[in-house]
Amino acid sequence: MQNQDEMKNLKRRWSMLSRIKEANNDMRAESNNLENLSDGISQVWFIVMIVLTALVGLWGFICILSGLAGSESILEVLKGYVTAITGT
Repeated sequence: MQNQDEMKNLKRRWSMLSRIKEANNDMRAESNNLENLSDGISQVWFIVMIVLTALVGLWGFICILSGLAGSESILEVLKGYVTAITGT
């Protein structure tokens, strides 16, 4: 009788350990999924920032070309640039 009780206790403990291991594996899998998701989000934001930086640079270049096209000389463009910065 005592051996049967011990066997039941061992089976119950083994079952509990198996459930704990399964839960641990599930948590690890979910953690890996979250890490992959955060890596993907970081990559997307990095690409967005690169594209926005390129657009700002292109806009600045176009503005310089526009200033050169509307002025008679480069010195006039520089004078306008200094005036815009200093306000005088």
